[in-house]
This record gives sequence, C-alpha cells and structure tokens, in this order.
Amino acid sequence: MGLRLRLDALLAVLLVGLLATVFAVSRGSTSSSAAAAPSPLASASAFGRSYLGYLTGAASSSDLAGSTQQVQAIAAGLGPIPSPARAGQLRLTGVQLRYVRGTTSAGALLTGQDRRHSYRFGINLGYHDGRWEVVYLVPPDLAMDLAPHHTSPPPSIPASAHIAAARFALAYAAFREGSAGSPPPGLPPILGQIRSGSDPLASASPRHVRPTLVSLGFGPPNGGVVVAAPTVTDAGQRLSFSFVLKLAGGRWQAWEFPGGAR
Repeated sequence: MGLRLRLDALLAVLLVGLLATVFAVSRGSTSSSAAAAPSPLASASAFGRSYLGYLTGAASSSDLAGSTQQVQAIAAGLGPIPSPARAGQLRLTGVQLRYVRGTTSAGALLTGQDRRHSYRFGINLGYHDGRWEVVYLVPPDLAMDLAPHHTSPPPSIPASAHIAAARFALAYAAFREGSAGSPPPGLPPILGQIRSGSDPLASASPRHVRPTLVSLGFGPPNGGVVVAAPTVTDAGQRLSFSFVLKLAGGRWQAWEFPGGAR
C-alpha cells in the first residue's frame, strides 16, 4: 500500500507543465521548434539506462546521458545502491511517458530491475536547441525499495507544507492568469524563474479569472524539501504544474520550478 501511494505521488510530480502545454497548444502558442520535436522516448530510455548504470556503480553521475548539471547533482546526492544490496545487473524494464506531441516538455516514470529488487524513478525532459534534455530527476527511494516487504507507511506531509503549497499555487496561477498584479512570495530561485519567464505557465494567455485549487499532490519528502504538484482551474480550464517547497527560516516556502521553460 505504501509503495502504491508513493508511485501515485511520483506520477503526479511527472505531470509538470503537461496540462499547461496542452493549454498552450490549444491556444496556438506552440513554437516551430516544438512542432518539429521528435518523441522524447529515446532520450528518456538512454538516460534511464545510464542512470541504472550509475546506481550499480558502473558509471559516475557526470556520465548520465543527456542531463543537466542539476540532474547530475541530484543523482550524486543520492549515490549508488550500496554494494551489499546489489543483485546483479540492473535492466531498464519500463518507460511510462507523459508527453503531448507538439510541446517542449515531457515526463517519464522509469523502472529498473535486478534479480531481487525493482526501482522506480521519475524524470522531466525539456526540448532545447534541437534535442531533448533531462532537466529534473526524482530518484528512487532506496530505503523503501530495499525494504523486505515494503510495509512501511508513506512519509506524511506536514500540514504547514500543505498550506504553503496551496497558497503559492493559487497566488502563482492568479499572477499568470492576470487576476493578481504581483508575483507570489517565494525564495529567490523561483522568483528569478518567474521574472525571466522560465516558469511552467509563462506562455499562458491571461484570462483574468481567479483560479480555484482542484487537487494538490506531493512527491516523497527528502528532509526539508518536497515537490508539490497542484492542479488549478479557471473558468473550466485546468492547469497543472509543480514546484519544490523548501523548509527555510522555520517555514515552508516555494523554492524552484523543476526544469522550468527556457
């Protein structure tokens, strides 16, 4: 049960910008480069195989195929699977792609297996300069994946994090929809992304309607960091995006958008 909930949360994280890009396509704002973008499946699979090689100690994080330095740093932060827990070669056995043709962002849930264990991890991809690049990584939860029967309950999300995520989601969507004149409060990285237009809803056409929160999912927390994945609606149009919350100064604050737009 705990594993199922964790994977559902991970799938929610992988919907980064997906409905937002559908929104952009429906309004005719797709760029020529997006229209020419091939399927990201090959890039996702290549990264998946190289990351599994890293998890088994066969490669370094800098060798991860088609990935940014941020992704390599996330991988290095987790580290490989401990040697005593390895059970032979890790094979890529599944790639669940979340992608709308004609857009420049995508997500994928990948599965790797050895003789005893199954590992799942998520990635976000962006199409830049004629190629797909992995811009964010949600690594496997090794503690849960290596547990004998996966009986541990999923970690709970603090109520204060729920409140902070909901407030930021509504304030951010209101700003991009034109019903709020100022960007939402947040830490410098996410405010910089909004100022530069490298945020998931940057291309949305303002409807000047106050948004409503429909749902709010979370990825597995990692210390003082957790990914929130809200869905909001404005006059019937649903938009989904995700952002990272960080516990800073004794309170949860919006830190950054995974990947973002470039």
